[in-house]
Amino acid sequence: MIRWLKQPKSAAVAKYIECYWSLDKDTDGIERPKLNPDPSAHILLMPAEQTYRYDIKAELNNTSFQGKGCHWLYPYCKTIELEHGKSYSCIGIKFKVGALYSLKQLNFERTLLDTVQPIYVDDIQAGFEINQDALLAKAGSSADECCAMLDELLTPVLDNCIEDKHSELTRKVLPLLVDKPINELGAALFCSQRTLERSFLNVTGLTLKQCQSMNKLEAIL
Repeated sequence: MIRWLKQPKSAAVAKYIECYWSLDKDTDGIERPKLNPDPSAHILLMPAEQTYRYDIKAELNNTSFQGKGCHWLYPYCKTIELEHGKSYSCIGIKFKVGALYSLKQLNFERTLLDTVQPIYVDDIQAGFEINQDALLAKAGSSADECCAMLDELLTPVLDNCIEDKHSELTRKVLPLLVDKPINELGAALFCSQRTLERSFLNVTGLTLKQCQSMNKLEAIL
């Protein structure tokens, strides 16, 4: 299903974007694939008339998000089931954990965890026009050229990022979550554990334990 996955070439973009990916599915694939919890946000670019549906299962109640065209898939702590009965194509932009905190114009809040929202790409690009159909066509012919187009489109937005002590501390702790016990992270970064926990929650909307558990699951799978 995944056609390709590539990292940004621009260093300025790579500071906030983990990777770009392209997905193409015909009608013979799995109709209801499941997505494991993910601490990163994604933008999904797709044709305006292409439909999507995400079902989030929970103990107390189930939630469904459905619509058409480009949309946000915000960080999610629960397993998501997709409605994939029809042919499907899209380009994904995966942000680094906590990146949306620095993109103040996107107005990301913790309440957006486990949600999907329609997106108007022109609004995000602050007036820079983007043609998702042209990008999707380029994704099929040249992954490198598609990534170069995405780098160019995202650069003006990422140039407006705002950093503070919380985002800087979060960026430092993310690599340590791979193999270091959480109770040792504060000492490793020369700050109190309480300060670290507060900054990380403020930036990502997640606890250190939640993020570490998601990363370990992804690595296993």
